[in-house]
Amino acid sequence: MKINEEIEIQHIIKIKYGDIQQNIILKNEVYSIGRHSSNDIVIHHPTISRYHCSILPVKYKDKNEQELFWIIDGDLKGNRSANGLFVNGNKSLSHELKSGDRITIGGNDVELIYSISCSNSDEEITIPQTYLMENYGNNDDNDTIYKETQWKTTLASKEEQENFFIQEILFILHNQDTKLNCPIFIINLEEKITYTNSFFRDKFPNFREEFKTNLFVKNLWEELKNAGKDFCVREIKYKDENYTQYAHYIEDKSQIKSYIFSFSQRDKVEKALRENEEKYRAVVRQISEGIILVDPVTKHIIEANQAYCSLIGYSNQESLSIKLYDLVAADADIIDSIVKKVQKNRLNLTQESIHRDHNGSLIHVEVNISTIYYSAKEFICFAVRDITERKLAEEMLRYQACHDLLTELGNRNLFNEQLYKAIARAERYKSQFGIMFIDLDRFKNINDTLGHDIGDKFLQAVAQRLKQCLRSADLIARWGGDEFTILLSEIKHPDDVSIVAERIFYSLTKPFQVMEYQIYGHLSIGIAIYPQDGNTLDILLKNADIALYRMKDQGGNDYQYYNPSMNQKKTELLRMEAYLYEAIKNNQLELYYQPQINVKTGKIVGMEALIRWQHPILGRVSPAQFIPIAEQTGLIKSIGEWVLFTACQQNKKWQN
Repeated sequence: MKINEEIEIQHIIKIKYGDIQQNIILKNEVYSIGRHSSNDIVIHHPTISRYHCSILPVKYKDKNEQELFWIIDGDLKGNRSANGLFVNGNKSLSHELKSGDRITIGGNDVELIYSISCSNSDEEITIPQTYLMENYGNNDDNDTIYKETQWKTTLASKEEQENFFIQEILFILHNQDTKLNCPIFIINLEEKITYTNSFFRDKFPNFREEFKTNLFVKNLWEELKNAGKDFCVREIKYKDENYTQYAHYIEDKSQIKSYIFSFSQRDKVEKALRENEEKYRAVVRQISEGIILVDPVTKHIIEANQAYCSLIGYSNQESLSIKLYDLVAADADIIDSIVKKVQKNRLNLTQESIHRDHNGSLIHVEVNISTIYYSAKEFICFAVRDITERKLAEEMLRYQACHDLLTELGNRNLFNEQLYKAIARAERYKSQFGIMFIDLDRFKNINDTLGHDIGDKFLQAVAQRLKQCLRSADLIARWGGDEFTILLSEIKHPDDVSIVAERIFYSLTKPFQVMEYQIYGHLSIGIAIYPQDGNTLDILLKNADIALYRMKDQGGNDYQYYNPSMNQKKTELLRMEAYLYEAIKNNQLELYYQPQINVKTGKIVGMEALIRWQHPILGRVSPAQFIPIAEQTGLIKSIGEWVLFTACQQNKKWQN
């Protein structure tokens, strides 16, 4: 994100527990946090739940579209944590993160600190208040901070509440009638008018002429008497206009005071509202996005369009009988806190969520949540868009980024990532683990003889057998070509790795049936143990690789533990390789000629050219030392050409 196109902002979560500290830069995506390895952020601590909390990006409309993050307790599927989520010391279900927030999870053992920083500086910066989301209300509001509260209410019947309400209105009207802008009249027991106000006389100038048949007076005493109360309310249609008449006893029930209200304008407004609502329904029915209206108090679904009903598999009628809790795969308390915050602060936010269909299957959606006035009431509107295909595409991209498509094993990226985590765990808990570097022997012969298609199928079969030799907690990856790597986590003794190696070799005794060919697998294994063979990723991999090629030098088809002396041997070979390049360049090689003699005649019949190397520091180097290096590096071709040219040149001199 950028401010004024100059400053790029980073949202950072710092995780601290024990001796471990991680800094994670948040991107515009959902992060799951927990102990299980499938989480985006894995925290290996016994007090952390398998799926403890989630961080999700949120956008507020009309707020500069700034990037914000919320943290919620549990995951998006409704699983809550065991030990809860505390933000700045208060237990929280959902919270909008602000720079400097301290979040503790799993008791007080694990701390997360949220900060906003400039990407080109290590220092935290202060963002202008106009840029950040306004601080709505108190941070201790019940919509974000969970507090146990007991409510004690006295319920009255609906009729009693209405009667009390009308009596209060009539009491106010009676005491404020001089200020009322409505027609008022009073009649006595003989139904004679004893009082009218100016509004009455202006509104009904001919009232006295038609008094006996006037609908405002007709049956008024009788209805009031039959009502069994001190008041009555009735609707009157007079000269094509609708009125509401309120009447009640006064003067010890010797007179009736009546108030007349015209709601023609209200009726027009209500008619317009009904027409607008019909238009709204017609438009919503045609929208491809799912729309639901939710009562913010009861969480009942008030209305759902066809697109949403099709998404979740309910009929329109069925959707009206369920609550938001049945649809959103989140904890009920978290749903309540989010709805309350949206309603209270008039938010219009967009975030990812997970909804359930009628079979209980989970659907990944993106929702826009806002308040809406409908039928003169306020509801919460959810605009829902199915993002299942997008999530599947993202999952596929993530899978391809860390898996080998041929063997379906992890690839080098995944192995390095898990090895890094294994080192952190082993360092914390003072444990050890082993890694195995595996190379197939003579695999090139299979490719060259039977073709690459057979070679690929053979690799797939080998990968599956290797995988079957491991525990579920172990990891196998294809390193590249015909090489594999295995991470054996939490071993008790280095000899445990040899048990796995023996199991692998035993599994290869049975031939592989690849199409019409029977192929026997042979491989070499190099083994390195943490921490004795290295305490960093690079050193462990290098030493396992050294052990592997030491095994291959000895003929292969076996396993070899790393030994520090191998490193010295490897160093000597690399130095010898460099010397050999210099020898060719500086003409340090020599030819010695050995004659071939016919024993019967005693005549020379030929010459054998023997190559020798006189190094200025090493002295004379045996061909047994440098010829294998030349063959491995490809220098043997250059040496062969030089030997042939030099020998022919010498032969020509002898002939002359």
